[in-house]
Amino acid sequence: MSIIGNILRPFDRSPTVITDKDFNTPFKISLCRDDFIKIKTENLYKKILHRCYSRTEGATDEIKIASLFDSKEKSGASNGLISLIAIAMANNQEQAIIFNAGIVRIANYQEKEQIKKDYETNGRSSLGVLIDFQNYNLTELIKSYYSMIYDSLDSMNTQLGLAKALQIKINSLRATVSMAGKDEPVQQAKEINEALTNGKSVLLDKNDSVETLTINSESVEKAIFVVNCLIATEIGTSLSFVNGELTTGMSATGEADSNADEYGFQDFFNSIFKPICDKLYGWNLRFVSDDWRYFSAMIGSLIIVENSALLSEEQKKAFADRLMPIAKK
Repeated sequence: MSIIGNILRPFDRSPTVITDKDFNTPFKISLCRDDFIKIKTENLYKKILHRCYSRTEGATDEIKIASLFDSKEKSGASNGLISLIAIAMANNQEQAIIFNAGIVRIANYQEKEQIKKDYETNGRSSLGVLIDFQNYNLTELIKSYYSMIYDSLDSMNTQLGLAKALQIKINSLRATVSMAGKDEPVQQAKEINEALTNGKSVLLDKNDSVETLTINSESVEKAIFVVNCLIATEIGTSLSFVNGELTTGMSATGEADSNADEYGFQDFFNSIFKPICDKLYGWNLRFVSDDWRYFSAMIGSLIIVENSALLSEEQKKAFADRLMPIAKK
């Protein structure tokens, strides 16, 4: 007796116990939920901190600048400062970070304790920098949102898996197989499936049909869109920064997205990127605006300053640098 035949036979009257295992998704994403959420959260923070660097002025020393970024070269550190910060943010960690011999690294226990003592005494340490994201509630929100995205992608993956299977619908199948010894429909279904798999023609009753599952991606797309909107709202940037989809339209210039991103990056710059870099590297970073409308409005002021006899050349240069700092490439 085939398994299909057994399933389709009339149920007996004995009680059946159904557990959660009976409803496991038949097609699962290979990456588990926790790993997916962890990777997405870390990558989001890395992306934000990279944008913070691209908007800064005052970073000096090529070796220090290089240590901001990950390195896959054997002699370098696999995780740069940006990654170490992002990992601490995504995992709500307290970490002590040291810059030594051109490489940033996590401090060992003795070094961390010394840095903590220095911070308690002076508010900083010559040995390294202490960062604390243990109560960084934004991470909990971001992880919750990425959990929703995982569920949406899991649903889509299940639909894709089911779409690979043929649904052979035989007229009055249940009534036919419930009769003793009537396993012919099951055998016919196997033969039809084998024939179609090999690209051969099959003979069906006019009331029979062979179908595949229709994939409905609209609900998944809407769910992911809404969740991305929530993420963008929490981090204070544009939706296009989060989902990578540029704003389009006849009147869309991208200016609104750029301004929203600038405000969002500036928050992370002032609260996280600048304080850590300044103390670790001895810098005094400034945020560089990318608002071209502001630049255009200030052109007239630059001309007046340039022609002023009351200002020294040093004052003119300082005013120009403050007014229109050069953005990093």
